[in-house]
Amino acid sequence: MSGASLTRELAERIVRSEPLREAKVAEAVRAAMLDWLASALAAASDPGAAMLLSALGIGAEGRRTGASSVLGFRHRASATDAALVNGYLSHALDYDDVHESVRGHPSAVLLPALLAEAEERGSSGAELMAAYAVGAETMCRLGLALGSRHYEAGWHSTSTLGALGAAAACARLAGLDAEATVRALGLAATQSSGLRVHFGSAVKPLHAGMAARAGVFAARLAATGFAGAEEPLEGPIGFLSLFGGEGARPERVVEGWGRPWQIVEPGLWFKP
Repeated sequence: MSGASLTRELAERIVRSEPLREAKVAEAVRAAMLDWLASALAAASDPGAAMLLSALGIGAEGRRTGASSVLGFRHRASATDAALVNGYLSHALDYDDVHESVRGHPSAVLLPALLAEAEERGSSGAELMAAYAVGAETMCRLGLALGSRHYEAGWHSTSTLGALGAAAACARLAGLDAEATVRALGLAATQSSGLRVHFGSAVKPLHAGMAARAGVFAARLAATGFAGAEEPLEGPIGFLSLFGGEGARPERVVEGWGRPWQIVEPGLWFKP
């Protein structure tokens, strides 16, 4: 990369891009939101959801409450707890959308994080939609940069890439500048996790919730000035080398950003 660091170049795109200027992007985001909401609401009776609510103390008399909705329930929770539970619900039935560049499920992570933040901030629908588009672009570009080895090595891309995508989306929604967005990406990268060995269990959808929560927390912590490495993505022990190995192509993180937007081409795959 020339000039600014890779993470800084990514942050600049997250902050300055205007995805909703293209009608096809807005159409794609609306379709993603509708599909996501149906998938999440259908999972409200999933046993794992009740276990999560119990473990978090959500809904119990005298226990924690907040401003954020828990889909399919009357309960309110903190933004981070709501993101965790709604992320789980989004992926519990595995009917949620898929993107080939991620090799995973963008909306199951991005929209739980954004809904929680948007409710607390009173954000507009347009602000949420733009944040979703840049969050999805971030997930997809990172997926392209990592290549196939990441998933094949046993990482759950929905979760590992989702943490950074959710941080990007929440940073955009919060109006963080590029410097703060770099911090958010670094804080999300260090929380990135999720093992495919858990596929077939309730832990798989929990990964989506963990990533959504990580993104919310990373953006909020970054907004306070809390900082880590100046370049968390690139370098011999950065995110891309660690998770992608020799096959990683860092330049693909920003190469072709928004030309076209990944949510438009190749686009999301919706399950029948």
